[in-house]
Amino acid sequence: MSRTKNKTIKQVVGQVRKRTTPVRITGLRGAARSLVAAELIRTQGTRPILLLTAHSRAADALAEDLRLALGEQEDETRVFLFPRHDTLPYERFSPQSFVTTQRMAILYRLLRSFDIADVAPIV
Repeated sequence: MSRTKNKTIKQVVGQVRKRTTPVRITGLRGAARSLVAAELIRTQGTRPILLLTAHSRAADALAEDLRLALGEQEDETRVFLFPRHDTLPYERFSPQSFVTTQRMAILYRLLRSFDIADVAPIV
């Protein structure tokens, strides 16, 4: 993002739309994250967007901010949270089936290129 530091949101989104490979936008602070992501979601049509955050609390906050910026309600939205597992990989317990089902449903939507924006913490 350093080369596009002084550009407007529409200019950044225009540059992203011209690309055919994945794009990484970094260095956004505060409300800029939500505003840029919301504009990308609006202009991408049916192309899916994956937004990564450092942890689940940040993912929750970003998803809420995106819904607000897009004017969408939680029950009728293009923004989905990728649920984190409720168990650690080395524990003897299996993840709960509803969490696995939610994760698979979002992965399916991403693969099928539905109109979706997924917010996921990096785990």
